[in-house]
Amino acid sequence: MIYKYIVIKKKAKNTYEKIEDKLGLVRVENKDMQIQIIKIPKKKKEWIKKQIKRQIKKQNVIVLEKGLQEFQEIIPIDNRRKVPIKIFLIEDIIQYIMKKQGKIEELEMQDLYFLCRNYQENTAQILEYFLNKVRTMNIVTKDIQGFQKYVQRHNEEEAMNITVANNYRKSLKRAKWIINIDFSIEEVNQYILNRNSIFIQIPDEKVIGFAGFDGIIIENIEIEVDEKVKNKYQSWGIGEEFSMRDLYESEYEIEKTYIENKKKMNQEGIKIVKLIGINGNINEKELENIK
Repeated sequence: MIYKYIVIKKKAKNTYEKIEDKLGLVRVENKDMQIQIIKIPKKKKEWIKKQIKRQIKKQNVIVLEKGLQEFQEIIPIDNRRKVPIKIFLIEDIIQYIMKKQGKIEELEMQDLYFLCRNYQENTAQILEYFLNKVRTMNIVTKDIQGFQKYVQRHNEEEAMNITVANNYRKSLKRAKWIINIDFSIEEVNQYILNRNSIFIQIPDEKVIGFAGFDGIIIENIEIEVDEKVKNKYQSWGIGEEFSMRDLYESEYEIEKTYIENKKKMNQEGIKIVKLIGINGNINEKELENIK
């Protein structure tokens, strides 16, 4: 599903055509399914609501763009995509930054700090992926007991490289790489951060900034895909006005394990081409200034 669109099933085609004629909208149809409405002018929202509301009763409407808050009461949101794809590209983000900084250090020389609210199997899969790839893996959490059990599942050598802590003043004070898996911003603000750290925000919650923080906050990414994936979007009639990340993320079907998702994205040629911070695109000079 493409969240920049309101999506209507084919059997609601007559309703769509009325809307399309009135607004001069672009139509995109894939082989199975949905007709998608792009860029709704504010003046027309009330009219569209009335048209779409009739179709909701018939369960013809599937999804709407997340940003259109006024539609959310009447149109159910498709929650198929449980997590943003950047969670599977944490390693790629770190490698991208180190390359831009001109560093020859390997990932295995890095100390990563993960902010994890509670122990969950999905979170454990992320930690397992990084366990033997980095120097130390530091878990900051209030669920000390849950993550200590996770550590106990490993042999002595592996366990020595994992720390579990929840000290508001000390846990993140020396952290260079902070990966926020599922803390709210309110929870993050309870901790003292290394002011020059690189903070990778995985949840969709908007970050405004942190007190006394001079580091880099990465809120999102832009990606490149291989020609096969790109050609698929072109065959749908979708142009460059849409972010490649939005297109890929919107129709990405999440695999069972973290490693399976990594493999799938590698096969589809996913590469990071841009980092996006709280004030827009992060330039190379900003990355070079963070040591």
